[in-house]
Amino acid sequence: MANCRGCGKLIVWTKMQSGKSMPCDPEVIRFVPGEGSEMFVTPDGLLLQGKRDPQSNIIGYISHFATCPKANGFRKG
Repeated sequence: MANCRGCGKLIVWTKMQSGKSMPCDPEVIRFVPGEGSEMFVTPDGLLLQGKRDPQSNIIGYISHFATCPKANGFRKG
């Protein structure tokens, strides 16, 4: 775990299948892929759309870019 340089909150780094690392909020969330409109980052680096479901066996994280109040300061381009 580390702290976000923008807001100071705890983050975990997830290695995406592209090889890049994505900062995520550390809370593990159970979700059902294919339903709902939230985006989840799986521990093996997939980005999947779905909805929260505490009964699901599938886990993921929320990208910290979605929750960080300072996220725009890290955007490239």
